[in-house]
Amino acid sequence: MTIFHEILKQYAKSDEIFQKETSKARSTRSRDKITVARDRNDQAYFVFLFSRLEAEIHLAADSLISSRCTGKFWTQYRAWRVLKDIKLPLLSKAALLLDKDGPEWNEIKEYYKQRNKIAHGDLWTQTYAIQVVGLKMDSLVKKFSRK
Repeated sequence: MTIFHEILKQYAKSDEIFQKETSKARSTRSRDKITVARDRNDQAYFVFLFSRLEAEIHLAADSLISSRCTGKFWTQYRAWRVLKDIKLPLLSKAALLLDKDGPEWNEIKEYYKQRNKIAHGDLWTQTYAIQVVGLKMDSLVKKFSRK
């Protein structure tokens, strides 16, 4: 079981509680408060899931760079040694692992935009089904993972 599946199991438990609370609510005002809390819970789980995706990207990219820093000829490893000494941004590391013109990289880019909005206090403008996002992130990691 991957970390994404573990997080999704935890999320399902918390979401079930929100569903029960919503069904027990006696007024629109109570339901609205629960909805706001549930939305914030979704945002928290989104950021949590993204943090795991981010960690996997860093791990895989750093591993790739390290593995390419050796070779018989300087021309084979010179650029990789330069990259090893640079603190690359997340999307640059993702571009080392996935085709920057491909749908997977673009999906990570969109998740990253939403993560930044949430983390910096903006309203969450994109609605995501957390279960779907978690499974998609798990699938993305499998595309570039060296495990």
